[in-house]
Amino acid sequence: MRVAQAEGRNWKDELNTFLLAYRTTPHSTTGVPPAEAFLQRKIRSKLPSMVTQHTSDEDMRERDAHEKMKGKKYGDKRAKKDDIVVGDTVLLQQPHRNKLVATYEKTPYKVTSRKGSEVTVIAQGKGHSGGT
Repeated sequence: MRVAQAEGRNWKDELNTFLLAYRTTPHSTTGVPPAEAFLQRKIRSKLPSMVTQHTSDEDMRERDAHEKMKGKKYGDKRAKKDDIVVGDTVLLQQPHRNKLVATYEKTPYKVTSRKGSEVTVIAQGKGHSGGT
């Protein structure tokens, strides 16, 4: 839209052109264009298309589930185990303001309780609750 605006073209026409291209391009997971999956038929567009066999709803769902499982396995493989326990000394991460501010606070905190991903810490007689 910004390019259309900068080049002096009508952004509404450009939006329709973009949506037509998006809706007629096969999705990487299902292998079927969104318009075809939704309407259960091919729509006409200016994009060239190859004649392909019709993909059933069942096939799309199976492929989608397979791709989601691949993503889950990859995410699980890269996930870090959280091993913070009550009694540990930890540093709290500060909100990012700019690149000159330290990532963590200087004051060490002691973990007083843990419930799920919520960790309660205490420093200098004050309680502070935060997620990990």
